[in-house]
Amino acid sequence: MPDYKNMTAVEDLRHAKEVSGLTAEEIASRMGVTPRIVRSYLDRGADYEPGLGKIPGLCRAMGNRVLLDWIAANL
Repeated sequence: MPDYKNMTAVEDLRHAKEVSGLTAEEIASRMGVTPRIVRSYLDRGADYEPGLGKIPGLCRAMGNRVLLDWIAANL
């Protein structure tokens, strides 16, 4: 199990994507957003994270609850 408490938001997003086995394009399509938006969430150099309201959609699109587990570990 990943150490969610010591992961950054971007590291957790990248982990959730890896667990899903989906491409950024597939996630974007499932969310109804552009692939550029999803890639910006995954970019280590960007200072752009999804708002709290996007988390459920990302979880549904990726078919996992990795992001929710990260949030719970950091509360």
